Amino acid sequence: MCYGEYFRILRNEKRMTILDVSKDIISVGQLSKFERGVNEITISKFIKLLDRINITLEEFDLLCNNYEHSNLHQLVKDIRKSYTNRDTEELLRISMEELSKWETTGNVNNRYNHIMLSIMNDELNDRHTTEDSDIELLTDYLFSIDDWTYYEIVLFGNSISAIPIQTVILLSDEIFHKTKFFQSNNKHRQMVIHVLLNANLICLMNDEIEKSYQFQQEIDNLINSETYLYEKNLLMYSEGLYLLKTNQIAEGTKKVNKALDICRELKSYKLADSYATYFDEIMASLVKPT
Repeated sequence: MCYGEYFRILRNEKRMTILDVSKDIISVGQLSKFERGVNEITISKFIKLLDRINITLEEFDLLCNNYEHSNLHQLVKDIRKSYTNRDTEELLRISMEELSKWETTGNVNNRYNHIMLSIMNDELNDRHTTEDSDIELLTDYLFSIDDWTYYEIVLFGNSISAIPIQTVILLSDEIFHKTKFFQSNNKHRQMVIHVLLNANLICLMNDEIEKSYQFQQEIDNLINSETYLYEKNLLMYSEGLYLLKTNQIAEGTKKVNKALDICRELKSYKLADSYATYFDEIMASLVKPT
């Protein structure tokens, strides 16, 4: 079916006539032809029509794809599942699949995806096999894009562990400017928060203490809604690590343990184990040899 036919299904389900929907947007005849697949309409008019029947673009896209996510969203979903489960074999499979697509089609986005997946696999295996030239290619792309969309945020957030720390700081400082057109979108806002949380942890790992504190303040300003429960807990964990790094051991340990307890209480055991590992590493580094 064409987009117009899908639109007609939704319009009928909303119990709205062509006249109801088209008023002040498009002529009845144009809408009728669109719904029958005879003519196309401009994207601006289409968005207004969707708004008239209270359907979002994302919902319309799901319907057109038989309630399956777009290729990008499905890729991100598969990556997130494999990474959370530490399934390096599956990550490698997806990575090689993206590499094959790039070699076949020449679509550079598939190459960026392959580099991102290689970095994530390296992170889980505690190694560095991704070529520095590939990492540079990825960061050059990120710098070249003035207005980041969902895709660029995903690339940066998932590749951040392999990007040089000063580059991480530069891109993180730029993220508000690069996502300015999407800041009112809750999904994009949440992703920006997650990227800054990761950047904050990377700064702590590299003893960029002042920068870490700056990111914590920015994150705190962004998560002013009570719905950001996961983000608030991760920020508390980060604040605890910051206190440890600044020799406020007792208070820092208390905050970290509280955050870990919340993860375990919510049965997020893998998350808790991952956070606990880095906490243990920091504590070990604070023990001075006798």
